[in-house]
Amino acid sequence: MRIIKDYDKYIWRSLERGYSAKELGISETKAFRVRLKEKIIPGIRQTFSKWRKNSSIFIDKFVSQFDPSYKPKKQIKYDDKDSKDDDEISDFDY
Repeated sequence: MRIIKDYDKYIWRSLERGYSAKELGISETKAFRVRLKEKIIPGIRQTFSKWRKNSSIFIDKFVSQFDPSYKPKKQIKYDDKDSKDDDEISDFDY
C-alpha cells in the first residue's frame, strides 16, 4: 500500500539507486517525468511560500501607486530573509 501511495517517490529513489527504467518496468518518459518532478516541486513550493508571505506587501504597493491616501489596515514587516519553515510546507498548505 505504501508503494502505491508514494509511487513516484518509490520510482525516484530506485532511479537514484541506479535501477534503469526498464528494470522498474516503466517507460523512459515516465522516468524523466519523475526525475523532473522531484527537482522542480521543491523550488515551486519555496517560491509559492515566499510569494504568499509577501503578497499583501505587493498588493499594498500596487494600490498605493493609484491611491496615495491608501493606508494598509495593518503594519506590514518587510522580511527579505528566508525563514526556516520554507521547506516544511505540506501539500495541504496550498
